[in-house]
Amino acid sequence: MASGVQALVLTSNDLQSKKAPECSYFQQCLLCQQCFNLEACLDDFLHHILHSHGLVIADVDKIAYVHRYVEYWRVKLATNSLDSVCIGMKDNTEDGEKHYYLLSPLLPEDEQLRTNLLSDRLQQVLSIQQAEREDNSATWKCLFCAEVYSGNRSLVLNHMNEEHNFNIGHPDNLVNVRSFIERLRFSLDR
Repeated sequence: MASGVQALVLTSNDLQSKKAPECSYFQQCLLCQQCFNLEACLDDFLHHILHSHGLVIADVDKIAYVHRYVEYWRVKLATNSLDSVCIGMKDNTEDGEKHYYLLSPLLPEDEQLRTNLLSDRLQQVLSIQQAEREDNSATWKCLFCAEVYSGNRSLVLNHMNEEHNFNIGHPDNLVNVRSFIERLRFSLDR
């Protein structure tokens, strides 16, 4: 296990240039050439790295941008052994001793990477939120009546709160309002 190692920060351009061409829409495994669609088949990927490579990624559900996380470690493991990067574990089974490796926030480099990815995700969400706050060009239809509003999202949200007692929160605190309202509309129409 390495300690006191500075985390390598890769930009999206760095990751794209190092990614295998056959994996342009998929993420290449950290340790072999197999590719996975992490958005659709994350469980298959996790199964693969466990059973093919003896590698476990702790708390995957808490990682922002899993594809960037995997790509970071793929690049890192191309020049470093699992023993030098991961926490090693042994399991005594009937078939003998098996070795497993763990990528976890217990490793300072892993913790820093997860923190950086989470910060990037937060910045993206805040950017979307700000753009939505400033957008005065959209058209909004009320979920409950025929009223249509042109302009800022707060117009329709305030209308639904005042006229229909439907409050989803203060308009300035919401993100991805259009997709949320469309999801609600879909559910109500069913």
